Amino acid sequence: MRPNTAIPLSFFQDNMIVCTGEDPKELTIAFKSSSLGKCLRYHQYRCYQAWKFSGVTVVISGIGTGCMEPLMWELLDHETLGDKRPKRLAMIGTAGYISDSGFGRVYVVDGAYPVGCGVRLGDEHLPVRPRFDGHAELGLPLAEEMSTDRYFTCTPAMTDPRKVLAKSHDPRLLEELEKYWKPGRLISMESLQFYHFAKVFGLPDTQYIAFRGVANLADQFETQGDYSQQVLTDALSHAVKTLLK
Repeated sequence: MRPNTAIPLSFFQDNMIVCTGEDPKELTIAFKSSSLGKCLRYHQYRCYQAWKFSGVTVVISGIGTGCMEPLMWELLDHETLGDKRPKRLAMIGTAGYISDSGFGRVYVVDGAYPVGCGVRLGDEHLPVRPRFDGHAELGLPLAEEMSTDRYFTCTPAMTDPRKVLAKSHDPRLLEELEKYWKPGRLISMESLQFYHFAKVFGLPDTQYIAFRGVANLADQFETQGDYSQQVLTDALSHAVKTLLK
């Protein structure tokens, strides 16, 4: 048994969808609008839940690197799983967006950079990119992303004394914000981690791609709940079509 997720071996399929840091109820609502069909089995343990459908299994976890690392290890542990290991993984979820518009739009994350992130990589390894056959031909817009473990303080805004104090204790966060904060980039807490762990824990033939949709504009968190359902529904639809085409 996998100690952190406890996902039964029977749930593992070639195609897996990973959802992180979202509301499980909104995810199950998104199921109803997808082509997944009937849920065959359900599993829950700690902060992880899994739904098995015909042809694809969907797993949801908590937010950030601390939830992603054990999840991705146990999903891709080929030494334990053998031929049950997933071959194609898609991530779905919400994101912030460094822009003044774009609510609800879903992007393929075409490259990701760490900013205040538990995964630290040298410039020679950046950006971390998807590895999925034909991902540039899906007809979806592409966007780069800043991936962080800082929900509120991953922003250059210096008007809130709490954010100023947090940044004063983390010079690297300031440096990375200055380096990677650019208009047109997404902000989320998992895409770089997903790509990185899929690459280092998976085998060379493991394919992976992330679909993130805009739920809020940069440093404007109050709209996330207004758009999260739309984003999850659309991102799930794109992920299912991509994996099962």
